[in-house]
Amino acid sequence: MAGIAGRRQGRASKRPGLDFRKQLPPFSTILSPTQQNVVTDKDGRRSNILVVPDKECVVNQGGGSVRGLHMASYLYADGSQTGERMKHPRLHTGDQWLETDWEQTLAIYAGVTKKVLDAKGPRELAFDSADHGGAGGGFENTWGAGKLMFTALQTPLVRIHNRPSYNSECHATREMGIMELNNSYEDAEVADCIMCIGANPYETQTNYFLVPWLPNIQGITVDKKKEWFPGEEVGDGKVIFVDPRKTASIAIAEATAPDRVIHLDLLPGTDVALFNGLFTYVIEQGWIDKDFIAKRSKGFEEAAAANKLIGTEMLYTEKFGTDDGLAHFKPSPWNGLFKAVQGQKDKYRFWVNNGRVNEIWQTGYHDQYNPRIKERWPMAPVEMNPDDAKELGVSNGDIVELFNDYGATYAMAYLVPEAKRNQVFMQFGHFNGVMGDVTTEAVDRNVLPDYKHTWANIRKVTRGEYKSTVSFKSRQYKA
Repeated sequence: MAGIAGRRQGRASKRPGLDFRKQLPPFSTILSPTQQNVVTDKDGRRSNILVVPDKECVVNQGGGSVRGLHMASYLYADGSQTGERMKHPRLHTGDQWLETDWEQTLAIYAGVTKKVLDAKGPRELAFDSADHGGAGGGFENTWGAGKLMFTALQTPLVRIHNRPSYNSECHATREMGIMELNNSYEDAEVADCIMCIGANPYETQTNYFLVPWLPNIQGITVDKKKEWFPGEEVGDGKVIFVDPRKTASIAIAEATAPDRVIHLDLLPGTDVALFNGLFTYVIEQGWIDKDFIAKRSKGFEEAAAANKLIGTEMLYTEKFGTDDGLAHFKPSPWNGLFKAVQGQKDKYRFWVNNGRVNEIWQTGYHDQYNPRIKERWPMAPVEMNPDDAKELGVSNGDIVELFNDYGATYAMAYLVPEAKRNQVFMQFGHFNGVMGDVTTEAVDRNVLPDYKHTWANIRKVTRGEYKSTVSFKSRQYKA
């Protein structure tokens, strides 16, 4: 967690001078103005607020992500965007929001809710929530909503920030009995090899990447490995990335230890085919614990026949998260792309990948009100290969349209030499440029939309003003 340091305006700072003639330790001083805010107390006194990392935190070890460190910018400050508050409840009727009073609001809300509960039960109530609705340590402005939804009304139908329901994003592993978020930071410090599949931890789990991952890759944690595993051969950590895009995480790892990083640059939608091959090879080499599989799992032979890789960590030596406590292997042959997706691929040129950018938290529900974040990302960026951009007459900062049979959206062109031709990457969840507008109707068996696979064409709309206001330097963090 980050700490909050405050100082009354007018007092002299006791902070010692900083010697910029030598490299300063990370996070030893202010990173950017986004870490700061000025708030006014009820008595009229003003305080400077600065969010800094907690150096005594055993998890982050004094590290902080750019997203967590600019939490001060969210605090209430009169005269700023965060000072805007809704002073009266509002009722959506017809096609507009109208101000009303609390008596009518509570009568409608509580009355309709009680009627639904009495007639059909909590499963008929549904909520659409920013963040995690107060669960899992959500923001304070959704904590109360979480208590209402999950504890008081007890509804399971809650849609959170980036998916249509409050569910896992790792259905296959959960169905097997391996729950998500089950590893500790120390696992990443002492692992011989980390396999990162379809994730970009530097920009989405910054502290997790910088604190345990990177030191392991650098070889800094070898002594800890010797302590944990006496008598075993240990060495510098290795990492395997499975991702069709060269992310910032891959670039940093390659700059740190190029001889210990493998990037499996697969084609879109072929991850299951990759896992099939790996699973078959592992079995052929005899790299399996037959006794553990026999005692702690079922369905292994069927899964092996269908060539499906599902890893089994030795964490679950007593019980998996299933009704019978066993790991459930499931046959899952690769069937290619969904029909709707394949139809767009056959018709349009560019695969439109999507994900987050480092500076924006989740879907930007707070950051859309942060003027400095809006200056950095005023519109959803779309990363393009420079040769593709040249063919289309597109330069950095131009506004382009992405369109297919399902819709159209707009984005800010961001040229990336490492991007593969005919593939683009667009930020998801931005308030100005919605990637979901070109997503197909394809859903998996859990009714989750196939956000990652859609194809579209691109055309330049206008030069725009971003060319002179936004930095388009490389985000690959080369050494």
